[in-house]
Amino acid sequence: LVSDPSLPISLGAMGGTRAGRFFTEPDGQYIATLQAAAKMAGLSVDGPWGALSSESKALVLDGSGDQSYEVNWQFKRGKRAGEHHFSGPWLGLVALVEAEARKRANSKRASEWAAALEPERCRGCDGERVSPVARQALVRGKSLPQLYAMTISNLVEWLQADELFVEQSLPTLSAILGEVNGTLGRLVDLGLGGVCLRARVRDLSSGQVQLTRIATLGASGLTGLTVVLDEPATGLDLSGRRSLLKQLRGLTLEGNTVVIVSHLSDMIAEADWQIELGPGAGALGGQVVYAGLPQQTQTPNETKAKRVDAAAATIDIIAVEMPSGVRDFRLPREGVVAITGANSSGKSRLLFDVLVRSVEEQQARGCEAIRGAEGIERVVAVGERGISQHSSPLTFLGLQGDLQKLYFSVSDGSIKRQAFSFLSPAGRCEQCKGAGFSRVSMDFIADLRVPCDSCGGDRYRAEVLETAWQGLNVSQFLQESVSTLAEHLPKGALFSAVERLKQLGLGYLSLGRDPSTLSGGERQRLALVRALTDLSEVPTLFAIEEPSRGLHDRDLISLGAAFHEISQRGDLIVYTSQREAMLVAADWVVEL
Repeated sequence: LVSDPSLPISLGAMGGTRAGRFFTEPDGQYIATLQAAAKMAGLSVDGPWGALSSESKALVLDGSGDQSYEVNWQFKRGKRAGEHHFSGPWLGLVALVEAEARKRANSKRASEWAAALEPERCRGCDGERVSPVARQALVRGKSLPQLYAMTISNLVEWLQADELFVEQSLPTLSAILGEVNGTLGRLVDLGLGGVCLRARVRDLSSGQVQLTRIATLGASGLTGLTVVLDEPATGLDLSGRRSLLKQLRGLTLEGNTVVIVSHLSDMIAEADWQIELGPGAGALGGQVVYAGLPQQTQTPNETKAKRVDAAAATIDIIAVEMPSGVRDFRLPREGVVAITGANSSGKSRLLFDVLVRSVEEQQARGCEAIRGAEGIERVVAVGERGISQHSSPLTFLGLQGDLQKLYFSVSDGSIKRQAFSFLSPAGRCEQCKGAGFSRVSMDFIADLRVPCDSCGGDRYRAEVLETAWQGLNVSQFLQESVSTLAEHLPKGALFSAVERLKQLGLGYLSLGRDPSTLSGGERQRLALVRALTDLSEVPTLFAIEEPSRGLHDRDLISLGAAFHEISQRGDLIVYTSQREAMLVAADWVVEL
């Protein structure tokens, strides 16, 4: 919580986190309460943090219990100022920050409020997550938590090491061991042998989660299923993809049908039947341009990377604990960097848990030391989730205000500017609340969505739709493809965003697109567009997980060009990838 001990509390000693700034605002009620508690205790909390007595520090951090104080708060809020009297306890900054972080856990800025917190081992189970009774049960001298802590590969070896143990086991245990060994073996074949059983799903990449589900499905013994997988090979190296294909082929041999979406030539080549859609993307596609036995696809010329000068500034990351052991890493201070490697080799850990956290918190995290990153003042991290189900591309990219400004500028001024937002009561259709549809519950099947009876799906009230820009009312604007909009938009935030959407192969999208109809690749590219459009004058680290997901090889050329265009500003772009075109496009490759 303390970021600069040379400063007093009210002048920035805890200004390194959002929570620290909020609770130590000089004119805020919390500092006023702290001052009242300190006065009552005969302590001073006004000097530099490092010079305060241990008693004063304890009061600041841990509070003074339930004791209530009379507080005279001299507040200032912009041009407003005044005096407010109230009574209440001083709970301490630790309790205040923890409570606020919990309260905001589901907000958009939850990570900012949790930045001052560190995980603490549970004292009840010592981090083993199971009750004392469960910890007492032993199999061949090992408890359940000890088995959870083993990697899947080591657990398989341990289970199979003692043949006598397997032969003399109780019938019930023998049946369980057969099922466990089968499932664990599938996980090892899929390249997940380095994962521990106690690993949390949120700590796994999306590719690892999908592989886990495939292994579970393979162990189910079910037949007659149609299994549909969206980009199942994301994040897998060649060996991992071969193991995946083996598992998928096993599902078909058991009488199931497997349908996958993929842009990888080796995955396509192993299929029994190939369907290619096109000829373009979005509204320019949707036609079956080929259906038949797999055919060789042509890979376009890759982006030519600008290699990093050996004398250029670097970032050195010292003593990182990786699955293969402790390693040091060196990256260029600016440019385009690709991290690649075998499945479960630690690509995401190196990027997000080590590099991103160390730069964000300005101290070594997950490593012994990091040098050369001091000049990076901003971090933009893009994971695999992207846009949520509750956002349209317009709102997700933060363009709602720019759309309102555009239409208000061509209106007659008879309606308010906020009326051009489908989120505002000033202009939205009140029957559907700006959604454009009504939801009809169908009980045993998915809910049915029908156009709103009042607005017919236009989202706005009739008087708002009377205003037109380039012959389009605001509803028609939201339904138009961004490629078409780009031909007429003036320079500005809207124009920059649609140009970036076109560059990343999303020119066919509309800004009002229903998020439930977006593919996983489209969601992630929208997150990428938001990151790459939100540029700053300060040196920035862009950290991106599997940016090529859902992209055809020809789209990777535009993606690589966008990365290099941004890196020319002095920024550093680091991404994880297994796609050859993305590795060729990088200035620097880290292989794990």
